[in-house]
Amino acid sequence: MGSKRERQRFFATVAGAAITIFTGGLGAGFSAALAGVTFTKVALATAASYALNALNPQQKQAGNASGGYGVGVNAVLPNAPRQVIYGRPRVGGAVFYQNVLPDNVTLYQCIAFADHEITSYDEIYLNEEKIDPNTIDTGIIPNYNTAFLLISPDGTSRNIFGATSYQERLGTLDQSFASMPSNTQWTEEHKAAGVAYLTVRHYYDANRKDFPNGVPAISALISGKKVYDPRTGETAFTDSSDIEIGRNPALILRDYLIYSGIATTAEIDEDAFSTAANICDENVTLSGGSTEKRYRCDGAYLTQENPQDIIKSIIATMGGMIWYSNGKWSCKA
Repeated sequence: MGSKRERQRFFATVAGAAITIFTGGLGAGFSAALAGVTFTKVALATAASYALNALNPQQKQAGNASGGYGVGVNAVLPNAPRQVIYGRPRVGGAVFYQNVLPDNVTLYQCIAFADHEITSYDEIYLNEEKIDPNTIDTGIIPNYNTAFLLISPDGTSRNIFGATSYQERLGTLDQSFASMPSNTQWTEEHKAAGVAYLTVRHYYDANRKDFPNGVPAISALISGKKVYDPRTGETAFTDSSDIEIGRNPALILRDYLIYSGIATTAEIDEDAFSTAANICDENVTLSGGSTEKRYRCDGAYLTQENPQDIIKSIIATMGGMIWYSNGKWSCKA
């Protein structure tokens, strides 16, 4: 199993705490599924946990858009703000549950990426290494994707022999329970409805030491929130040669205004947003002869951010502007 010091560094646990659950301050999106559930042993993050504190990201100054959770660490916070994902960015997430089993070598984590339904997890990263999707095995642990080969940024690869496995939940309201074998504290009552998250199982092998610097930070390239397109009447995330509903800045801006409560549907100038969406969807020919959309938007934000900064970030991706006149929100690309 390795020395006690090695295990503590790997698991980054609070001494004596078998279960760590972070629900306070997460808002309805992250905590609703856990509300009212009683656990036999619960420990919130404390100042005594040097390892957990080391994982906490530096907070941005108020008023500055953060771009969501960074990919270098997984925030382990009792008051972590929720994250909203648009387009196809690579983002980190917040740990809202973790448990070291009595064997002292198995760690379960639940890492929340969004408080809404996402479209898909396109790539999964352990630190800066990408899991090779061609080497995933689902037979070792029921319903888990077990990673065997990791690809580094320089293209080299290494085998981790199933040290990390994961289950995907897209954040639907009716999503199924993500089981944790041998973990009696996480039951079928815990579905985290409406939360897009990964259930991750790490197995520590002192002989191999697959991650000698500790638990790897989990991040993902995610196709995010489905948005409404007034041109087609469709709510979707599409990526085609004709239209890109999920990555279109005008449609994302429209969705943000409504989703954040800034505007109602009746206050949206649909003609103006449709015109802007058409401009964003124009194909531009590149020097090599291929084409790409004129404007795309890929990013994330935390719900604590200043709405003005979020809006500025979105309209900047289409070189656009936004205004409110005669009871309607309008925009231009």
